[in-house]
Amino acid sequence: MRNHEARPLQANELQVVKSMLLAKKSISEITGKRLRGKKRRLYVSSNKLYSARKADPAFDSFVKEHIADSISRALKLRWSLYRSHQATTKRREQANDYYAIRAMIPGHVTDVDEIVSRIFEDMLSGTLDRADVPKRVRLYVQERERLFPTKFRKFGDSLLVSLDEQVFDDGGATRGDMVSRGLWD
Repeated sequence: MRNHEARPLQANELQVVKSMLLAKKSISEITGKRLRGKKRRLYVSSNKLYSARKADPAFDSFVKEHIADSISRALKLRWSLYRSHQATTKRREQANDYYAIRAMIPGHVTDVDEIVSRIFEDMLSGTLDRADVPKRVRLYVQERERLFPTKFRKFGDSLLVSLDEQVFDDGGATRGDMVSRGLWD
């Protein structure tokens, strides 16, 4: 009850509060509220300031007059912090794109980084949207396997074989000779 009764500020406290309000300081700076975890000096407690405003209508109108634009300053600060948070979040998401795309590629694929770099090239050139990446990963993998076939790639009914492999056990002819000259030349 004693905290809520209306009492004016002492002369020195009143002078400090008025000078701070004239210097465009906020109420939270006067009452020593923390700013983003940082402790500030307490000039007058919030209860004392509230009761002084209740006790002295002239002082109350003085305070109202000098804090009228403080809401807009607080909103500007809040929105600048919000925009910087959004920009930081966006940059982090873009930095994590590499790992997200890499996780979309099947485990049996060799040289995953080459496929990821191709996807990034297409994203940067504008031919691929970030939202379309999950749908198009399979196409990139198929293109890579077509360009660099593994030994399991089928050509007709046979596996992919080396051209340096001997055709017959007792002869010296290789598969490369068969391709270039034929069997009976």
